[in-house]
Amino acid sequence: MKGLSLSTPMVIAWNEGRKAVTRRLMNPQPDSELLIDGFLCDAKGFRIKPRYLPGETAYIKETWRVVRVWEGYGAGRGMVVEYKTDGATKEIYEIHLLPSSAWRSSTTMPAFAARSFARIVSVRPERIREITEEEAVREGIYLNPYYVWHWRADSGMGFPNAVAAYAALWESLHPGSWEKNEFVFRYELEKI
Repeated sequence: MKGLSLSTPMVIAWNEGRKAVTRRLMNPQPDSELLIDGFLCDAKGFRIKPRYLPGETAYIKETWRVVRVWEGYGAGRGMVVEYKTDGATKEIYEIHLLPSSAWRSSTTMPAFAARSFARIVSVRPERIREITEEEAVREGIYLNPYYVWHWRADSGMGFPNAVAAYAALWESLHPGSWEKNEFVFRYELEKI
């Protein structure tokens, strides 16, 4: 099973039911918008394939750590995983890694440590700046009680609209990509 890595603010949005879409940078970027038989292709005519396909299930990867391990006769062996997003824990039996006080990157999370899963509903290529207000909200951008758009509750920054907030989030992850208006795959997700 493939993993889908999310930042801590986006895991919060996912857990709260506010995130139903994610965009992922195409790698490599096509030289131009070359459509052949309805598919986006690179300069040589090779179809650019998305990492995830409709109908597939992906586990949500988030920042985590192992807080306790045990090994014994009655209880077997296992570990307790803690999630940075909300401090929740999960016991995992028959597997254990060394405990650590350091948080592990979401990119390192194995499937057995995941607590949430998504079904890929649809996939389509587009340029990043094609995002609309409605789509930015579906990405997890939210309006706070003071009518200011945010993507991180602890950022102290606000934005005049959801697209501006999303652009700031995107640039924090992919510097220069927003200005270049690079190609992305837009994935619609369903929580399962």
